[in-house]
Amino acid sequence: MKSKLFALPTVFSFKSLLFIFCLLTWSCDSDDNTTTIIPGNTVLHVIRTEASTSTFSDAVNRTATGTILNNQNTRFTVFAPNNEAFAAYLQANGYGSLDQVPAAALENLVNYHIGLGSYVAERLDSARLISTLGEAKIFIYNSNNSISLNGEAQVIQPDLSGRNGVVHILDGVLTPPTQTLGQYISSRATAENPEFNLLQAAIERAGLTTLLNSNSQPYTLLAPTNAAFTAAGYASPEDIANEDPAVLQNILSYHLLPAYRFSFAFRNQEVVTRQGNRVQVDATNKTVKGIGNTEAAALIAAEQDVLAINGIVHAINQVLLPE
Repeated sequence: MKSKLFALPTVFSFKSLLFIFCLLTWSCDSDDNTTTIIPGNTVLHVIRTEASTSTFSDAVNRTATGTILNNQNTRFTVFAPNNEAFAAYLQANGYGSLDQVPAAALENLVNYHIGLGSYVAERLDSARLISTLGEAKIFIYNSNNSISLNGEAQVIQPDLSGRNGVVHILDGVLTPPTQTLGQYISSRATAENPEFNLLQAAIERAGLTTLLNSNSQPYTLLAPTNAAFTAAGYASPEDIANEDPAVLQNILSYHLLPAYRFSFAFRNQEVVTRQGNRVQVDATNKTVKGIGNTEAAALIAAEQDVLAINGIVHAINQVLLPE
């Protein structure tokens, strides 16, 4: 009897030690004992400890975004520009350092690099749109496992995992859109060297201003230049003012393709426009041909792939004719 009484504390002590050990390692109740989960190892921790993203980490720390990225109940995909990319961005925009970037602009920039949801590299497939903290979307294009974002940056180091998401390191900084399609055309129409003022007049006459400023449906706007409108018989705002609004609405709706369509993601295909008829897209030559056109309209290299909040703008050198 005495030996049994002495044996009971020994068994209890062993189980107690085992229980304490399990609490310390956090992995005794896991099916895979090879993985140790480190509390607090969030995506914020990843970018702070990765040497190549120290400038981006500094930018995050200067905004309220850091607190958001520490939330372990939400999943994020962080597209983190490396230090060289951020240095090039600051220089290109006339900033000597992060200190010179206005607080609101910096927060807008940082938030545009934070995708909602966790997307590892194999899920970043072509034509995927990812919503961001800044509400604007990022367009993903994947060609032969080379992942491009908005045609501005490439993923150069993927899949750095955190407890609440994943970090992909980029070789460029993504520029968040700040204008709708309508606002962009309006700003170019009133610029020092104006373009699209005839298109702007046609949009207003056709009653499409609200549509092009709405965020409910993304469009790709094929935007005829002033020269293109002049060649089509609309040489002045007065010519447009004298046209039937229904005619202009029919023509302009033919220049609206559904969804985001960057030129680098073009395919050789026919696309149904908002007007209802099709246009022929030539991916090789970067042209678009209307049913009523004898020749295809070319995208103008200097003003294509302009990202707006609600779509894409490509300047073209002809007015497309739907019939």
